[in-house]
Amino acid sequence: MSTSQVFGQDELQRKPFAERVIHFAKGLCDQEVLPAGRVLAIDAPWGSGKSWVATRLVEQLRLESEVTPIYINAFEFDFHHDPFSVLLSAILDTVKGKRGRGDVVNGLKAAGTAVLSAASPKAIAALASAAGSVIVPGAGTLVNAISDGLGDASRDALKTYAEVKRTSEAFREQLKKVASSSQNRIVIVIDELDRCRPTFALEMLERIKHLFDVQNLVFILAVHKPALESAIKHTYGDGVVPSLYLRKFISLEVALPNSLGRAKSLEDRSHYYREFMNARFGDVGNDIDLALPLVELAPYFDATLRDLEYIILLSKLAPNAMHRGFTAVYALLLWMFDLESFENIRQGRSDSYQKEYQRFAKFGSSHGNVGTLLVRALASHASGVNMTTEDQQIVKEVRLSCRDMDLGLVRL
Repeated sequence: MSTSQVFGQDELQRKPFAERVIHFAKGLCDQEVLPAGRVLAIDAPWGSGKSWVATRLVEQLRLESEVTPIYINAFEFDFHHDPFSVLLSAILDTVKGKRGRGDVVNGLKAAGTAVLSAASPKAIAALASAAGSVIVPGAGTLVNAISDGLGDASRDALKTYAEVKRTSEAFREQLKKVASSSQNRIVIVIDELDRCRPTFALEMLERIKHLFDVQNLVFILAVHKPALESAIKHTYGDGVVPSLYLRKFISLEVALPNSLGRAKSLEDRSHYYREFMNARFGDVGNDIDLALPLVELAPYFDATLRDLEYIILLSKLAPNAMHRGFTAVYALLLWMFDLESFENIRQGRSDSYQKEYQRFAKFGSSHGNVGTLLVRALASHASGVNMTTEDQQIVKEVRLSCRDMDLGLVRL
C-alpha cells in the first residue's frame, strides 16, 4: 500500500497532519529525558474523525522503514481488570515472530507474568490497607530493617511492595531489551481511550508511565481531552486539577485541525461533508433525496462527521418522513439539533419560521440549491409577502416532514 492509497485524495488534508505527528513521535522515541512519558496526545472532539486518522496513521507508519506500529482500540478491552495485560499482549503479538529475538521476547513475557502476579488485586489491597499512602524509598535491606519492628500485616505489605518494585524494574529492563533490539522504533497508537471506564482510562495512563516508558517506544493517544479530564474528576474529585494531572503522563499534545471551522465558507464545509460521505458510504452524487441535501444543509447546524453517520442511521428509522426528500432531511436535522424548533413547526406555530429563516440568513446570501429554496420559502412565510405556490408547498412539506418524523422513542 502506498501513501496515496492510505489517504486517498485527502480532501480533508489529513496526510500533512499525520506526517507531523510521525515526526514528533520519532523525536519522543529518541529523547533520554522528558517532562512526562513518551506519550503524544492527538486531541479532538468526538465525531471529528480522530479514529479515522488513528487507523490511517497506523497504515502510514507501516510504510515507514524505521517504525513498527501497533494499534489498540482501548474501548474493546474496557472490560479488562488491568490495562497492563492489554499493552503487553499487543507488544508480544507484534514482536514475537521477529527473527533472532526469541530470547528477549521470552524474557519480556516472563517479566510481564511476574508483574501481573505481584500486582494482583489482593496484593495491592494488602499494601494499600497496611501501608496507606506512604511510599517506601527502597527495597531489600531497607524493607527488612523496617519490617523487623512491624506487625505481620505491615511486614506482608512491605514484602508485597518490594516484590512489586522488583518485578516492575525487571519488566522495564526486559522491555528496554526488546525496544533496543528492534531496528525500528515501536509506536503504539491507542484509540478510543476517552470512551473507556474512567478507572480503566486512568490506569492505562499510569501503566504507560510507570511500566512502559523506555527509549525507542512511544505512545500516541487519540483522545478528547475534556472527556479524560472528566474521568479524572470522576475518579479523584474536585481537589485535583485535571489539566495538571494529565501533564504527568503526556509530554506533547497536538490538536487535530478542525476542517469544519467556522471560518470556512458554506461551500467549503459542504464540500468537506461530501468528501466524507463519498469515502464512508460511496458516491453520493445521485442521492438527491438524502445525501445531497444533507451535505448542503448540515453546515447550518455545525454537524460533526459522526453526526452525519448518525443521521444516515436515523433516516432508516423514519421511512414515513424520508420519502419527502430535502424537507425531511431538514426536519431530521431540526429534530437532532433544535428539538424546540422541530416541535414548534410540527405544531404549526408561525413564529418558528422566522427563527428558522434567521438560521440561514446569518450566513449571507449564498445557500446552495436546497438552502436557497428553504430560505425563500421561510422568508416569504415569515413576512407573508411574495409567497409563491412553490413556497407554500415547501413550508407545508417541512411541517408534514416534522409531523411524520416518527422518532419519538429515540434518544440522543
